[in-house]
Amino acid sequence: MSTVTFENVFHGDSSQVGKLRFNAAGFGWKSYENEENQPTTFSGSDLRSAAWLRVARNFQLRLTMRQADRAKVTFDGFKREDFDKVKRTLDDYFHIKVESRDPALRGWNWGRATIDDGELSFQVQNKTAFELPLASVTNSNIAGKNEVALEFTPPSFDIKPGSSTRQPDELVEMRFYIPGKSMKKNGGGSDAGSDADAEGEETDRDEDGNEISAAEAMHNLIKDKADIGAVVGDSIVVFDEVLILTPRGRYSLEFFQDSLRLLGKSTDYRIPFTSLYRMFLIPKLDDIHVQLVIGLDPPIRQGATRYPFLVAQWPKDEEVDAELNLSDEDIAKYPDLQRKYEAPTFQVISRVLKSLSGKKVTPPGSFRNAQGMNGIKANVKAVQGELYFLEKGLIFIAKQPILIDFGKTESISFSRVGGGIASAKTFDMRVVSRTDAADHVFSAISKEEVQPISTFLQSKNRGQRRGGRGR
Repeated sequence: MSTVTFENVFHGDSSQVGKLRFNAAGFGWKSYENEENQPTTFSGSDLRSAAWLRVARNFQLRLTMRQADRAKVTFDGFKREDFDKVKRTLDDYFHIKVESRDPALRGWNWGRATIDDGELSFQVQNKTAFELPLASVTNSNIAGKNEVALEFTPPSFDIKPGSSTRQPDELVEMRFYIPGKSMKKNGGGSDAGSDADAEGEETDRDEDGNEISAAEAMHNLIKDKADIGAVVGDSIVVFDEVLILTPRGRYSLEFFQDSLRLLGKSTDYRIPFTSLYRMFLIPKLDDIHVQLVIGLDPPIRQGATRYPFLVAQWPKDEEVDAELNLSDEDIAKYPDLQRKYEAPTFQVISRVLKSLSGKKVTPPGSFRNAQGMNGIKANVKAVQGELYFLEKGLIFIAKQPILIDFGKTESISFSRVGGGIASAKTFDMRVVSRTDAADHVFSAISKEEVQPISTFLQSKNRGQRRGGRGR
């Protein structure tokens, strides 16, 4: 059986180069770096169409497959002179004609957005300006009346601590301005942004009879096609109407085996457990509520705002009954996981999250303030919050929490403590970091907390200094 081979070809988004081979049965790609591995193969009978287009890595052969899980297969790195050979090969082996597509080069930022085969394609004068794989979209929001904001989670790169290598620039958000109403043609189908007066069309409406804007129609379509918030398998347990202080709103918390979903009125976040790096369960100073603080890396985004922490809050006497949708075999895989819970809500959610994610939940430290509570009131600039002294660091809980590890602290000092200002009832605490460019200054701390803080810091070998500026 004759074979046609193309050298120095990339498969998909891979950075590895390899060889692409065709024969009458199908085609396969194999990396030069892993010659001992089996090639990635495809059946020729599954091939539906083919296109040739200019991309960043020379020319690309884009193959559309009949299989839903492999709807589109791409190979980059072809030279311009390879086109005739590629065209002849696919015609001879599979009777597939290769369509040559020209990219849009006008530089316009307006056009038509279409969604097909798992991709969002932006067309300018019927030519493709760019395409976005919907699998890379992590969230979609209505931003303003006529805007749709798509959020992307950049890939993580293994950069050693202390290395001068910086993280590469990655796309994290893109916005589309889509005026008008969503139009529904009489023959079925939907066309966002069409003329409402066009013959044979009518305004699309939701279940309640309200008109749907073109932006909302595109937002809903992207959420559906990108499976935002959806994960493989059924949810394990759902907690409704959970108050999240950061980002503020009420959300349903859906737990899956490898992720957590936050479903709000207009936002939907899917957070893999691999993104959770610290968790804290801390009673508030009002002695009424308990807060669960979750550190995220990478942070979630809402518009231009990044949220590296989630802060959830419950009344400490609120209880919940929960039953997990897991088999006995699955429950046995997770330490300390129970099938049924009947306990305070904050305990149930924190225990389920700890078991499923495998991450430790840090409780309050041994610090006690002048009133016997485990934290103090403080300000950071004009922001009021609560400062908690943990066994290995500090956490300031406000709209944007601040976490400070003692191991990364250069010094901690007090200012405005002495008796020179008799009327002053508060003092400042400055934390100098070994890594951050800016110091953290916590102000408006009651002077009766000087002794409890000093005693605690000395027990952690973090003795403080006193002075006018505190350094």
